[in-house]
Amino acid sequence: MTHDSGRNEANTSMTNFTTNANYTVRVWANDTSGNSNTSSVHQFTVSSPGGWWDSNWQYRVKIPVEPSTDGEQTNYQMMITVHNGSGTNSVGHVYCNQHCRADFGDIRFTDEYNTELDYWIEDKTDSDNAIIWVEIPIIPSSGVTKYYMYYGKDFIHT
Repeated sequence: MTHDSGRNEANTSMTNFTTNANYTVRVWANDTSGNSNTSSVHQFTVSSPGGWWDSNWQYRVKIPVEPSTDGEQTNYQMMITVHNGSGTNSVGHVYCNQHCRADFGDIRFTDEYNTELDYWIEDKTDSDNAIIWVEIPIIPSSGVTKYYMYYGKDFIHT
């Protein structure tokens, strides 16, 4: 375990967990004299990246997300302009190549573990584009994050 007293933060690594299993960990914090000051219980699930989120959606595109230069960000609201037409996907712009519904009602977002993400449509012009805000759970300061937009389902209620 490493400790950074300037940030009151300790880090440790645990390995050899079984995929798709639930775990409970109790954490104790002691002062420098070894006295136990507090403890807490944390529950988590170890998951592996999933495949296709829902076979009822015909198309999926990876959402480009760049690492944060301001340190790790959590629950970050990211604006994405979804274009019904053709083009090249880039940070903040995704193109559906005429495969999404004209009203953008078939758009869904997931992380790499197929957890559906919260989003809302701020504005749209049917058959052209929609400005959508997606709540991205985590954007690390380095490394790759995988988020996906699914589209191409004809019969869905929004």
